Amino acid sequence: RENLEKNLSRYEDLCNKSEKILKISPGKKDSEKILNAIEKVHLEITPEGAMSFAVLTGLSIASFGILILTISFLLKEIIVFLPLLIILFGLTIIIPLSKYPLTYANEYRLKASNQMVLCILYLVTYMRHTSNLENAVKFAGEHLTAPLSLDLRKILWDVETGKFVTVKDSLDSYLAYWRPYNLEFIESFHLIQGSLYEPDETRR
Repeated sequence: RENLEKNLSRYEDLCNKSEKILKISPGKKDSEKILNAIEKVHLEITPEGAMSFAVLTGLSIASFGILILTISFLLKEIIVFLPLLIILFGLTIIIPLSKYPLTYANEYRLKASNQMVLCILYLVTYMRHTSNLENAVKFAGEHLTAPLSLDLRKILWDVETGKFVTVKDSLDSYLAYWRPYNLEFIESFHLIQGSLYEPDETRR
């Protein structure tokens, strides 16, 4: 939370409040995908919160359409097209809103991808001076900007909190996320890790 250097966004706040009002769980398959996305982009919400916010927002919009339709009938000035359009919009917006964390994760991933070359450069620069992977990750995390800097700090944080025993384990878990998207980034990290086991300086 200190590294995020921000308060909860309006979206996160609404998701957390919506979950308290009406807790709705997405399907098991969707829930796993959304949870993975939430963890990777450091959102302070749950899949249930995202789903609850989507359903409540959709139903609120649809209810507003029904209200307009009802008032028009009572006033005998029947307006059908606009209320039906609002109702339809309210119902159809539920699905994309419930999967917003996945959309946000895609945007986050694109921003992080733009920083990967610089990240590897920082790691290599430090490793050339001192062969210490943990300090190299820390060095890169301090000099990069968000979002990739947050990921690197999270790698170290997961070791400090006991989630992983070593930086290598934490790093391997993080890199597994990038396997479907950027294999070159993973290979670069593995080459850097491999240099630690080279006994000869020239070979390293």
